[in-house]
Amino acid sequence: MKRADVLKGYSVSNGRITTLGRFEGEAIYAPYFWAAVMDGGADELAFMDDGGGQYAALVEVEDKDRAEFPELRADTVNILVIQSDVGFISATELDEEETVEVRREYADG
Repeated sequence: MKRADVLKGYSVSNGRITTLGRFEGEAIYAPYFWAAVMDGGADELAFMDDGGGQYAALVEVEDKDRAEFPELRADTVNILVIQSDVGFISATELDEEETVEVRREYADG
């Protein structure tokens, strides 16, 4: 998936997806990083239990990701991708310190 694919599939205003649905209100890169998760390119942190809870995964940000989405912060090293129990997807930029904290939170349950 590329930026152009996101723009073909979703309406975007001011870097946010405005199309109703699972990515509504999220940054333009949310579908891109969700696709990376679905392709097995993530470190899974939490799984849904019988349709409940949430799914969470970390995707490492690489140079090719920054080239595709230059709006990513310079200190972003990972994207935390979460799917809620009702199917909405969120994507949050994390720096090194935030990544350590997220890993700790999910490890502690």
